[in-house]
Amino acid sequence: MKPENNKALKEWATTVKALGEGKQIILIRKGELKSTHAEFFLYPTFTRQTKDKFKRQFHSDFDVTMTARAKGKVKIEFYAQIKEVCEVTKSKKLLDLDSCYTWTSSHTEDYFQKTKDKKLYVIILRVSKLPKPVFIEPSGPGSIVWANLPTLISTQGLVPVLKDSQFKDTVERIKQIIGKPPGGPDHTKIKEMIYQIGLYEGRPSEKEYSIGSLGKLDVAWKRIHLGNPTHAFEVQIGGDFYKSLAKLKHAFDLWNSTPVLVTTAEYEEIAKNLMNGSFHEMGRQARIINWKRIDQLYKLERELKEVKGELGLFA
Repeated sequence: MKPENNKALKEWATTVKALGEGKQIILIRKGELKSTHAEFFLYPTFTRQTKDKFKRQFHSDFDVTMTARAKGKVKIEFYAQIKEVCEVTKSKKLLDLDSCYTWTSSHTEDYFQKTKDKKLYVIILRVSKLPKPVFIEPSGPGSIVWANLPTLISTQGLVPVLKDSQFKDTVERIKQIIGKPPGGPDHTKIKEMIYQIGLYEGRPSEKEYSIGSLGKLDVAWKRIHLGNPTHAFEVQIGGDFYKSLAKLKHAFDLWNSTPVLVTTAEYEEIAKNLMNGSFHEMGRQARIINWKRIDQLYKLERELKEVKGELGLFA
């Protein structure tokens, strides 16, 4: 998580209230937010939200947001991190998710039907509350999705609105409803492929390589068993990119390891933005690799080993 931030996502005030109270942890968007920001404050908006877009049991929440609206100011009290993005290509999946959001099913169905390619993205957020609200000047009317807040706001002292166990259970329920797309990336399998590639290349490889207080690298490659990592790998297919890049930066600073972030096409822009911004010190040495390239290399290395074995080229 960034120590401070000034990026904010504009969203209906009633939805922000629901996110801030743990009543839902998702947003549904036509775009993936992939080329923008992985974490941000929630900026409540009022001009386009209407009561009929929300289920009847949340009408009182709508009324509260309208009456509690700060005059001439915008109240910022919640921070969100994108944890996962799930693609939905059938409106039935949105209907199946009905218990996971506050909008009416007719609103989500209409939203889906208005997309050009009949595709939406369910964005899973981990939302935290600020120690105390911050009141800012409005950024102005309009349908612009992002707002640059007039000043950086600290993220210190944030408290997640859901306990870890509650959040994990809710995420699992959402993913079970949506279903995992066939052939999609699997974090554990990607780690194993990177580990095996290192062994194929004759490099001592370790999974879950400890780097002290920052935790563990997904995979580390070395030149010799007792040496320091020459390559540090983090697999990030959603979630907290800042934390993964912080671990890679730590390895880079300690051992001059080549930092490698393995991710998906959907998240490459987020990774590049962070790499060129907060983590620019790693410079050209850092690598951002699509997980499919790892899969491709793993299969080639495995096949090469098999052919060499058939030819008796191993000692």
